[in-house]
Amino acid sequence: MNSSSATGRPPASGAASLPTGAGKRDPGLRATVIGTVAGVGSLIVGVVAWQWPQPQPDPGPAGGGTAAPSVAATPSTRVDDVSSAPAATPQMPATVARFLTEMDPESGAANVQQLPRSIRAEPGYNSRPLVVACPSNQTDDQRRDVTYQLHGRYADFAAQVHPYYPEGTDQGSVTIVTLTTEVRQTDGSLLKNDVVTLGAATPAAPKPLTAQIDGAEKITLRVACDNPSGLVALTDARVS
Repeated sequence: MNSSSATGRPPASGAASLPTGAGKRDPGLRATVIGTVAGVGSLIVGVVAWQWPQPQPDPGPAGGGTAAPSVAATPSTRVDDVSSAPAATPQMPATVARFLTEMDPESGAANVQQLPRSIRAEPGYNSRPLVVACPSNQTDDQRRDVTYQLHGRYADFAAQVHPYYPEGTDQGSVTIVTLTTEVRQTDGSLLKNDVVTLGAATPAAPKPLTAQIDGAEKITLRVACDNPSGLVALTDARVS
């Protein structure tokens, strides 16, 4: 047994004594350490997030316009796909005026003659004249016909009817000019029609002759005269 405890005396002054509660941890210090660690962790997370590459937004179309919505592609129609292409409408060729003196008659060429020398220079007769001789008025010669093939290409006819009778004959004799058309029918036949008849022209007073000849395959000019010694000049006779 220790002698000091037996005697009840205090220990010697050189002996160390422990403070009260020296084996316990300080709670405030632990909270401070935990807060510091959490702050450092938050700072690291923020730095990493700032440095991490971010996805870039779609810039859209050039010029700042609004991007057009995507549309599913549809199959295109081939140009050579005749099953889906509309049928072309045939176009009739454009026609211009054509003078009968530039055309050959289909029939009746023997009834066409030249102007008599005595009137070739006269203004009323010398403008592209189609000259048809008057019939002899015999039983088998009551009219003179001249026919032209047009193939349905023209719509109008026009001419100036100017009879001529030699001096010393009846200048007031009746002269009749008739225009006849032949139009093709659906069955292929040709239907004749007297379109217009002019009987008022005289050597001193020529008269115009005009008619519509739409679709005519042929036209025929028919001349009849009371005075068989004369002729009829159809000046500027033309189709258009």
